[in-house]
Amino acid sequence: MSSTDAPHVPGDPTVRDEVRDAAAAGTTTLVRLWPDAAGAHWSVEVPSDLGAFAAGLGRPAADVASLAAATTYPGNGAAAVVHVNPVVWPSLTAFGKRAVVTHELVHAWMGPLPGVPHWLLEGLADTVAFTDASQARRSALLGSLGADARPVLPPSDVALDSASGEAAQGYALAWFLVDRLVAASSVQQVAALAARLDRESAADQDATLREGVRRLTGTTYAAWLSQARQALAARR
Repeated sequence: MSSTDAPHVPGDPTVRDEVRDAAAAGTTTLVRLWPDAAGAHWSVEVPSDLGAFAAGLGRPAADVASLAAATTYPGNGAAAVVHVNPVVWPSLTAFGKRAVVTHELVHAWMGPLPGVPHWLLEGLADTVAFTDASQARRSALLGSLGADARPVLPPSDVALDSASGEAAQGYALAWFLVDRLVAASSVQQVAALAARLDRESAADQDATLREGVRRLTGTTYAAWLSQARQALAARR
């Protein structure tokens, strides 16, 4: 099985146990959907306060205050580190805690993929995190979209930036798109597309994405996006 280091949580055994249990559940989900993840290794850190959380990410506290968790990659063969925000964690539901950690474990397993569209990476992580969610929870993910919203698909990097004020909608749309891709194929096939995109030059990425979507869905990229827009409109 994959392994997660015992969470490092200064002075709070309750949070330590919650994070440990969420990581164990998330690992089980990840390996069930993605058998190649068996044997992977990562660590989880819950710092003492927001300042320490921000320092671990190398970002200003104001930019990460609303983040529930994030993953960093030390490099040189060291395991990825999942950092949990000790300020946000207590406000999460039991399901939310598991979903947040599972989402980050997907990033820890996949590693840094700078050449992949942000929406594809974040959407895949949320798709795995919400695999066992009820239909009501899955539908609630789109609750951030207003009744008259005409969202841009796929969501831009700005829409997925926690500091932009648009992140809730951006992540919901990324999940919605990738969940549809996975439904037409599998988590492993979508991840393989992401890996191909990361190996491509910037000039070839768009063509590779379009061809990848065609192979996974049996339709063109433009038609796939059009169908997604129609599906969103039908929910209003």
